[in-house]
Amino acid sequence: MKRKKAEQKVSQFLDGELSAGDMEQVQAMLEGDSELRRTEQAWRATRTRLSSLDTPHIQTSEAAWSDVQRSLRSSDGDEQGTWPVFDSRFRWAAASMTGMLLCGMIWLVSNWVSSSTTLVAELGVAGTMGGIVEVEWVEVGLPGATSMVFQDDDMGLTVIWLVESNGEGTGSS
Repeated sequence: MKRKKAEQKVSQFLDGELSAGDMEQVQAMLEGDSELRRTEQAWRATRTRLSSLDTPHIQTSEAAWSDVQRSLRSSDGDEQGTWPVFDSRFRWAAASMTGMLLCGMIWLVSNWVSSSTTLVAELGVAGTMGGIVEVEWVEVGLPGATSMVFQDDDMGLTVIWLVESNGEGTGSS
């Protein structure tokens, strides 16, 4: 018998798949061939080691699917249990409103800063002499308003007083 065929017969012998006559034939082969006997002993030892190992718990597909469904149900319940007002459409609306509010605030601040720098530029500050600002002229953007400049040397302040045409005044320093 060829070697491959003999090993196949030994495997069937170990598995108990042979008839009584074939089993006697394999036992005779094992007694006559020491290499085949070593192979048979190695396979028996391997079978013993494998049978002593714990078998892992394999989850069936039905059980896995029910676990997925259970986790989906529990996450849906958690989300709905917090506050039902925050559904997906409200979240988008709140996010867009927040973005618009933020853009509006940035626009207002940038306009305020640019108008403040424009006001300083329109004041026409000529320069400083000894730490006191010397104002040569004031350009006012209010129609019909007049300006008066007062310098307080004791306090080191320059006060610019704007008088509107209706007689009401606003002070600025």
